[in-house]
Amino acid sequence: MDFAQLFTSSGEESAKGVSMHSKWGWYNALYSMSNSILDINKITRLPILEVLTYLAYTQDYNAKQRNNYDNF
Repeated sequence: MDFAQLFTSSGEESAKGVSMHSKWGWYNALYSMSNSILDINKITRLPILEVLTYLAYTQDYNAKQRNNYDNF
């Protein structure tokens, strides 16, 4: 599986030109997978392949949802 898509910018930057990913790095990914700060410790104990697969899937799923929404 290719995880390169997880590490490229989506082009969404703030007015100052700093994206969330470039500012927060991995914390942004941990935050997106957690329900609270207490979950971050649990997530960091998971195998990296499982975490990257989940992130890649959710990124593709969200892109598909946005694409379907834009077609209405």
